[in-house]
Amino acid sequence: KEYDSTAFKFPSQDCKEIIEDLGHHICKVMCESEDTIFIDKEDSYLNDYFWYGGMYLVHGEVNKTLNVDPLTFIAKCHGNIDKDFICKTVEKHKNIKARFWTGAPYFELYRIEASKGGCMLDIANMYGIKKENIIVYGDADNDIEMFEFAKTSVLMSNAKYDLKEKVTMVSVKDNDHDGIYYTLKKILK
Repeated sequence: KEYDSTAFKFPSQDCKEIIEDLGHHICKVMCESEDTIFIDKEDSYLNDYFWYGGMYLVHGEVNKTLNVDPLTFIAKCHGNIDKDFICKTVEKHKNIKARFWTGAPYFELYRIEASKGGCMLDIANMYGIKKENIIVYGDADNDIEMFEFAKTSVLMSNAKYDLKEKVTMVSVKDNDHDGIYYTLKKILK
């Protein structure tokens, strides 16, 4: 499988079309470039995930204000989430898919040719690191390609996703209790 770890941006025209096509299925949109955040409505839940300090904020309808190709596209869904419709709508655009957040009414876009696994491969090749010497940790479905790349893949024990079939082991402790440290200690014994 070939990855292009440099293909992180979403064409702004695709983003605008996705927003228009999803219409009433979404109620909030946030896109982020290197220095600007485009957001239609403030969102306290997203504020916990993103640090806006030093970023220029553009408020307003994202499909009208977005003037660059963003690195991030996150949308909040209205009411009952029609995942099939959202996925089919998004997948009309070349190499773009939707990934839903567990326990929250949000989804994000991702580029199929850009992944944590692809970046891991680039770094390993750059430094001459063999696959058998790589240990990765993750807790969500955006880590699957990274899990597939490494010889030892560890799912954090407090992961919201059931990805046990994708990893070689589950962490000894969770993210909040030094799970990486204790699991690495066990692996290196």
